[in-house]
Amino acid sequence: MTGHGNRALGELFHFEPTSPSRSAPARTRPAALSPIAPEFSAILGVDPALVEAKAFTAQVAVTTLPVLLLAETGAGKELFARAIHGLSDRHAEAWVAVNCGALQPSLIASELFGYAAGSFTGAGRHGSEGRFAVAHGGTLFLDEIAELPLELQATLLRVLDTGTFQRVGETRERRADFRLICATSCDLPALVAAGKFRSELFYRIYGACVTIPALRERTDVVWLAERLLEQLAPGSSTQLADDAARFITDHHWPGNVRELKNAMAHALALRGADPEIRREHLPRLVHSNAPSKAPPSRTRKRIVRDAIEQTLQSCSGNVSEAARRLGVGRGTIYRAVKRGTKSS
Repeated sequence: MTGHGNRALGELFHFEPTSPSRSAPARTRPAALSPIAPEFSAILGVDPALVEAKAFTAQVAVTTLPVLLLAETGAGKELFARAIHGLSDRHAEAWVAVNCGALQPSLIASELFGYAAGSFTGAGRHGSEGRFAVAHGGTLFLDEIAELPLELQATLLRVLDTGTFQRVGETRERRADFRLICATSCDLPALVAAGKFRSELFYRIYGACVTIPALRERTDVVWLAERLLEQLAPGSSTQLADDAARFITDHHWPGNVRELKNAMAHALALRGADPEIRREHLPRLVHSNAPSKAPPSRTRKRIVRDAIEQTLQSCSGNVSEAARRLGVGRGTIYRAVKRGTKSS
């Protein structure tokens, strides 16, 4: 470009974009994201689906709604639950977590409700308050809620409806006020349809539903592996070699984030003086798994639609009754039916 006297005023350069290399796996970098509450800082990830799940959870955390977390084992259900508790107005009160799948069926009732002294063989002489009493004023997190026996599901429903319960071996009613968060890796609507999970309890705990994506569905798995390395070896300059990053991208990670973190710890222990993590440093168990992608789990919208369809069927198509059972407006039912008709 020239001006008066043919003097150069500037130069124009045109740069052609280069094609990204296909030999090395993509290493996702954080995009410009809306700020999310610091309570979620322990949940590492920049995958859009995960970020959306965190943002939605932050919205419902400040309400009084019960929350249902749907996720596979190792995907971070308890981290989400703790974040909800931390954001709620009960954050200064008790946090009580119970894994229903880890308790013996015969002991779940005494664990949740507590028991009176001498109420059964092996009972402590002073009795036990139980998790409901301990959670009073705070948050109760029931992980693997689908493992709760049917008879105890009915009792839990009564506690949620009335706020009262009785310890095992006594008749005096006690009160408990807590925020309920449930989680499961099972398909609860399918269990309801099969008669293996009470529909009344399902609708009671289904206040707000959060689907946490499985690691194999996320786009930031290499980025996450690098962050985990930073956590496990602070101050270290350890990097992932391309063959390790490629394998991490291809592996289906059935154990999700928990498995990935263990794999990074294993690799750090075996790398010796090598400045890079290579595929040979990863656990042999990981190598033995075929690097295939499993089919994605159902989305939150699909689960909601299925629950509405099943409720409508149980109500013989009565929209008003279905809306009452689900605690939603009739418009929500009509929209779900309309969307289901279009997609079928």
